[in-house]
Amino acid sequence: MIVSKGRFGILCAALLALSALLVGCAAGPHQVIDATEECSSCHSDDKPTYEEVVPEGAEQVAPTVAVGTSADTVSVCEPIFTEEDGSYFVPRVVRTVPVSDGSATVELEAGTWVLSLDQGDTATSKLVTVAEGGAEHIDL
Repeated sequence: MIVSKGRFGILCAALLALSALLVGCAAGPHQVIDATEECSSCHSDDKPTYEEVVPEGAEQVAPTVAVGTSADTVSVCEPIFTEEDGSYFVPRVVRTVPVSDGSATVELEAGTWVLSLDQGDTATSKLVTVAEGGAEHIDL
């Protein structure tokens, strides 16, 4: 099959766009998924996930943390880790907390959480680990 230069360029652009969609979690901030969904809701069933991950990049926060934001709500999510080192994750919403006067007071149990601003197809997220003496205020 012979493809002209113009059609070749269009074909390459289409393949590049398709590959960006297939990369999913690794391409940037992943959208927040519902509590009843799994990674396979937007990826194939063979997408690996990891349970026991201690991510290096998590910010330490106090069990009660004020989250500064201009959004209406903050999503408290559990991370589904898609890389063994914790560098990539899918935030799965556990609950939402309303924002009042630019801040939401979030109560967290011990462990690792994702605080997210759900923006539909993407999210602004921060991975946090609860620690006594951790930050009492963060901004999203």
